[in-house]
Amino acid sequence: MSVNATMTVSIRPSLTWPERASTDSILPLRSGISPEGWLRFMWSSSIPERCRPASGVTTVTHQWSMVNPLTNFRFACIRRLPDRYPEGVISPTPRRMDEVILSSVQGVNPFEEALERVLYAIQLGIFGHGQRLPPERELSIQLGVSRMTLRSVIRSLQETGYIASKPGRYGGSFVVWEPSGHTSIALDAAKRDLLLDAMVFRTVVEPGAVELAARREKSDAEIQELRLRLGEVSTAGPGQYRVADCRFHVTLAALSGSNSLTKAVADIQISLDDLLRAVPYMDKAIAHAQDQHVQIAEAVIAGDAARAKDIMTTHIEATATLVRGFMSSVAAQS
Repeated sequence: MSVNATMTVSIRPSLTWPERASTDSILPLRSGISPEGWLRFMWSSSIPERCRPASGVTTVTHQWSMVNPLTNFRFACIRRLPDRYPEGVISPTPRRMDEVILSSVQGVNPFEEALERVLYAIQLGIFGHGQRLPPERELSIQLGVSRMTLRSVIRSLQETGYIASKPGRYGGSFVVWEPSGHTSIALDAAKRDLLLDAMVFRTVVEPGAVELAARREKSDAEIQELRLRLGEVSTAGPGQYRVADCRFHVTLAALSGSNSLTKAVADIQISLDDLLRAVPYMDKAIAHAQDQHVQIAEAVIAGDAARAKDIMTTHIEATATLVRGFMSSVAAQS
């Protein structure tokens, strides 16, 4: 037994997340994972209170199918209408940086992916030095893995010196890893090629991310968080600068509303981390980067997409120039 219908309803933006969709088609419901560009959730026989029209709602179209007549529940596929995004791209509601980094594991290697997510959270300062990780049940749900898998992740992080566990009522798993300042790095030809490739990838991904971030309408809370990250990177000393810089760039990407872009930027930042830490901390270079950070943030807040993209491109090129010079000097010494 199935019932199909197409109707227009209103749904609070907080119930949506980044997706892509064609603006001229209604996709059929599929079992399992939702079709690309759609949001899937349980839809009861009556519209829930939280989904009824209210101030600040966004109009969407949806198609539903009754999949279980015994429980009288329907699964709905929701498509949002475009806002200020380019044709064919739905204006998404962004998620916080920590929500994206620690989002549910989707692949076939849950242990490896969960380990990567928690490592990223530690290296990006989401879980700072001395901070206790969330309770096992809460973190396993957030990562979308079993508690047994999470325990294996925790054990691996203990063995590698990232966290330490304390017993007792006020115990738990605490971060003991902390970022270092200037470090040395050995670069062979293969590693140089990988780092250069990451920098090329960065020139495409990050300018596009800030362009989308600038196009979006941002809430006061989002702007406040961006200003907070800007303040952190502006006042960070040599030992904390790289973590603050990573957080600033990943926060900008998160404002694009795209989980994929945010994770790609996080991947780039972590990939380049060892190399960027090995570049000497030079006051003039840092001051120049800080000035560009301020200009990028101001352009994103003002909604000036072209300016945000241009300054980010210039910023990345300046960093790449420093890195290439450093890599050349290291290669000459080896």
